Amino acid sequence: MAEAAVHYVLGKIAETAYKEALFLYGVGDEVEWAKRELEWVSAFVKDADAKQNKGALVKKWVEEVKEVAYMIEDALDEFFVKMGGARSKGVLKRVSHGPKALIERLKLGAAIDKIKERLNEIKENRENYGITSLPSSSRGPARQFVRPVFTPEIDETEVVGFEDDIKNICEQLCDESVSRRSVISIVGPGGRGKTTVASKIHKSFREKSHFDCCIWVTVSQGFNVIDIMKKILEKLHKTAKEVGDEEYFIPEVYASLRQKKYLIVLDDVWSSNDWTLLERAFPEDHNGSRLLITTRSKDVAKKSDGANKPYELRTLNEDESQQLLLKKTFPSQFASKCPDNILPVINQFSEKCYGWPLALVVLGGILSMKDPVHWDGLLSKVDWKECLDIISTSYEDLPFALKLCFMYLAVFPEDYQIKASNLIQLWIAEGLIFHDDQSTKTMEDIAESYLEEIAQRCMIQVSTRSWSGRIKYCYIHDILRELAIRKAKENNFLFLCSESDADSISRTSTSTRRIAFYNYNDRNLIELVGGSLRSLIIFGKYLVRSKSNHELTMIRVLNIDVRTEELYQNFKWLDQLIALRYFQCTGNFGPLPISFWNNKMLRHVKMLSNNPLFPSVLMGPPSSANLENLLTLKGVVTSDEWGVKLPHFPCIRKLGIIIEGKIDGEALVNSMSKLEHLYSLHVAGYIKRKYYFILDLRNYKKLHSLYLSLSVCELGIGFNLLPPNLVKLTLDSSHLEEDPMPELEKLSNLRVLRLLEWSYEGERLVFSKGGFKCLQQLKLVGLRNLVELKIEKGGMPNLNQLEISHCPEVNVVPDFQYLTNLRELNLQYMSNDFWSSLEGVNQHKILHLPSKIFNWKLPSGRSFFPRFQQYRRFYRKNKALESVVVT
Repeated sequence: MAEAAVHYVLGKIAETAYKEALFLYGVGDEVEWAKRELEWVSAFVKDADAKQNKGALVKKWVEEVKEVAYMIEDALDEFFVKMGGARSKGVLKRVSHGPKALIERLKLGAAIDKIKERLNEIKENRENYGITSLPSSSRGPARQFVRPVFTPEIDETEVVGFEDDIKNICEQLCDESVSRRSVISIVGPGGRGKTTVASKIHKSFREKSHFDCCIWVTVSQGFNVIDIMKKILEKLHKTAKEVGDEEYFIPEVYASLRQKKYLIVLDDVWSSNDWTLLERAFPEDHNGSRLLITTRSKDVAKKSDGANKPYELRTLNEDESQQLLLKKTFPSQFASKCPDNILPVINQFSEKCYGWPLALVVLGGILSMKDPVHWDGLLSKVDWKECLDIISTSYEDLPFALKLCFMYLAVFPEDYQIKASNLIQLWIAEGLIFHDDQSTKTMEDIAESYLEEIAQRCMIQVSTRSWSGRIKYCYIHDILRELAIRKAKENNFLFLCSESDADSISRTSTSTRRIAFYNYNDRNLIELVGGSLRSLIIFGKYLVRSKSNHELTMIRVLNIDVRTEELYQNFKWLDQLIALRYFQCTGNFGPLPISFWNNKMLRHVKMLSNNPLFPSVLMGPPSSANLENLLTLKGVVTSDEWGVKLPHFPCIRKLGIIIEGKIDGEALVNSMSKLEHLYSLHVAGYIKRKYYFILDLRNYKKLHSLYLSLSVCELGIGFNLLPPNLVKLTLDSSHLEEDPMPELEKLSNLRVLRLLEWSYEGERLVFSKGGFKCLQQLKLVGLRNLVELKIEKGGMPNLNQLEISHCPEVNVVPDFQYLTNLRELNLQYMSNDFWSSLEGVNQHKILHLPSKIFNWKLPSGRSFFPRFQQYRRFYRKNKALESVVVT
């Protein structure tokens, strides 16, 4: 991944504060030389990756390029640190002509001379060993996992857990009410069972007479439309000439399929461009013809047939995993009962496969060849190469920039819910986002598009999306995380440490740029790699600390997530992190030093406390500070100093403040009013009565998201003082006594409204006719006194998600039938009378909804229905509901 290193250094040199400081220190020529050299080698290295050239010589040459890129960065950084970093221009001009500057410039010059010598050696090696140009490859990687072009004979034992999917797809393929040529897609990452399911379906129809012809074609990564057309013609017993282009073969297939009712299975379609070309060969005769596609790309599924929802294959649950592993391990004995003493061991093995069918099949094949008495210690020796090689084809198909972003997912612990906005900020801070100076898109926009593409390729799972459809939270499946870790290690992209012994740290090399700690349980100081570290990420119980703070000087990313009650107060070392861009602390931490704000590179600062009794404290910046790059500031415990110092951050987009007791409210409001780019505001805390103030937000034109986690009356805020363009509003512990809906429904742009614990203490809420015309999501949680929720016909016409939870006094089912666009209804922890009413006379209010998901959650140990049979009866009656979940 030399291109990552090169791009990283180029991006760093281009940063305004860094570049400005180095030029004023008198080393502008050296900087420009480094930039030109890196741009030349960058083009060659990127070409090597695009062509997937894996030759040993190229690999060696590329690795040397990476080392030189890091040498350039280290030389410039050392000079930058010695001269004091990015200070104000006046200070820079004063120190740039002193004796210290002269000495450091001489040192930098000597370092640059060594780098030039090294670069000349690399250039000579490229010429001497013939690495002057790279051979072009076919579409996709040169080394591919090639799928068989024939119909695979699937072992029946491999079809476990997908019986319902197979049944539903078969019914959809046979649906006589749909005469058009429809396309059904099975979506999932490699190894999830797509081919197994499709083959089972193909086999069942091949044995019937429902279609005139059933044809299986494997598309795969090395897409060749002519070969595919030839294969279809061969299956149709048609003779075609050996030589010809796609303009000959596609019409030939089209003509051969005319007036036939066909089923074509296209296995492993990789891109929407492939589908666009293939689609031309399949006629639309409105005779019930079907195409069944398996793909790793949701984009392919969407473009092939927008009317049909793709089948996304899940991972197997614990029982299914055990069953599949048993079938593959004991194929002959499975009909009879397996020995009881085998089951615990099988369960232990199956857990390591994370419900991934391919991994279970591979492991079962290994176990079947060994006697159970020899299974001890086998799991640690299992070679997962076959499994990971198949899955890694998805990785190899990624564009270069997305490979870097995918590898970065390895920093997160297993089953970690990743907040998309945090991930995007980290990618940018790490220098992983490729931004064209000519592009009108922001780096955030580009990073978000990267995340969407990785999700479309099924390499991450989306947990939740926002009202606008953007990814809000995501996670990476365990086996794909293993792939990310494997690739990160292969490319020296990241070092992971989860053990307490010093050996794991000692294995890091001097070129290690990123280290992530998982549950590192040693309180002692550690010896980190000297000077090269640029990212330190910690998840666990204890704060990992370095013996020498100098080792952390050039860190760009510091992410600390320490889940403990222990209070950490010593953060004086933070003022030495002069290159820091991203800083997030989750835990119990004392105040940060004032000198922390001297760093002009800061983009995101987030202090998130685990304990409300010990909120993290951000001391106000010095009067001289002016952080024009700072975009996010969360965890500010307000004081009088903050009331006048917020304008030091003129570009702030996201601000989170905690108000405690005494506060100069007028100064704070005036200070906030100068933040012209403020997009999101979170205000929490409490205010003493004599310090109440009015929070007037009417002039905040760009403020789209507002979260108020305190009594609204304490802020003296009337809902007529809210921002005119507000899109999302959350009220928490607001203790409103009067129904706020008559005022809130006037917010014409409001899409999301959330009333959380004790935000409203009244007994009645009315959503009137014509109100909340744009509202899409409504959440009512913890309104303990609420008795009636009235929904008038014509109210909230565009609402598609509704959650009502922990409202124990609501006994009558609201008029849900008026919410004609509702797609998701989530009811949790409601009263006995409410559930009885829902099953009884008010059942019609649910039956008329186009709702897709309906969740019941019951308090532990309680049952709101007299008998469980009533759940079953209710579900049978409610045909409009896709699923009922009772937990």
